[in-house]
Amino acid sequence: MSPLWRDEVGVFLAPRRVLINRMRRGLRPTCVADRTLPVEGGGFNDWGPSLAVLGAELRDPCWHDANVRFVVANHWVRFTMIPWSADLSDDEERLAHGRLLMHEVFGDAVNDWTLALGEAAAGQPQLACAMPSLLKTELSSMAASAKLRMVSLQPHLVVSFNRWRQRLPEAGGWLVVIDDGTLAALRLGRSGWEEVHCVRIGTDWSAELKRLQTFARLAGASAGSTAEGRKVMVEAPFWLRTVAADCGEMLEWLKSDEGSGGTLERLAQLAEINA
Repeated sequence: MSPLWRDEVGVFLAPRRVLINRMRRGLRPTCVADRTLPVEGGGFNDWGPSLAVLGAELRDPCWHDANVRFVVANHWVRFTMIPWSADLSDDEERLAHGRLLMHEVFGDAVNDWTLALGEAAAGQPQLACAMPSLLKTELSSMAASAKLRMVSLQPHLVVSFNRWRQRLPEAGGWLVVIDDGTLAALRLGRSGWEEVHCVRIGTDWSAELKRLQTFARLAGASAGSTAEGRKVMVEAPFWLRTVAADCGEMLEWLKSDEGSGGTLERLAQLAEINA
């Protein structure tokens, strides 16, 4: 069977839960299985418990013989913006420059991490993402053991940007992604990515909503005069949207069409429902 027509498995790996789904490919992809798996004793400083839960689940043959797309929670990824430099002539030099800047921001902790740069037009800054190399290696090995062909491994923030990019205002604004214990915010300008922040959040959602409202006010004050440029668009669990219904006009809660999309879209919907 052609790899383009193989079933696809989607996996979202987070500190306190693992989500997995399987899509039957074809002219109209169909979800044939999905599961939400709690991670007992899962921690933010150790992905081992989450990997153990995923490894046990992947022993089930229902997930075998497919392509697989991995999404890693923002908590286990480090982000920074790499300014454009005309002195860098190719991707290898830009990657080396990105690694140097990543080290300046996060120190020796990211020395053995795998770095990737987002696409950007000439003259524009690039988003740099770093992920533990060991985590990438273990996911690759786990996929091979389950007869899965890994076709992508991406941070949640990047997946969310690709998910919503057609809905983001041309004038720019902020995309905020709330997942398992983390709030990531990406500032978008007319020409591309401009600014990125990622912070750990707690379980007191009243406090976090106040933080989000404050962020929206600050973003609006610094984003220029257009209403679109001040927009803060939020991807968050469904239940949080209900709690935050009166958070103000500067927050727009993103919502997809239920039942639509491919592997990553259905995986995102599963995450929003079961957070």
